[in-house]
Amino acid sequence: MSSINVIMRPASTVCNLSCYYCYNKLELLAQPNRFMKIDILEHVIRNFIHSGRKTIKFLWHGGEPMIVGLDFYRQAVEFQKTAMAQLSSPIIITNTIQTNGLLLDEEKVK
Repeated sequence: MSSINVIMRPASTVCNLSCYYCYNKLELLAQPNRFMKIDILEHVIRNFIHSGRKTIKFLWHGGEPMIVGLDFYRQAVEFQKTAMAQLSSPIIITNTIQTNGLLLDEEKVK
């Protein structure tokens, strides 16, 4: 077990656009707005980090993942650091985000 790519959907049924071609549109229309709960976020991150993988790539996806706000991602990184501190040897963690870019600003891009 060397690496894994994990698709995280913090705002799976929320988007700030209504693109006619969106494969997710029916899901967006059929369900109420849902955001990932912080306890679920912590649990999932901890379990993947303790899974024995040497490399974990978290891809933050949506709906529109930036709708949850920057503090959500700060918390995610803190959970990653806490879980990694419990390991006997370090692993490589990468975070990427797939966004439409409309909610990005200078602070979020840093």
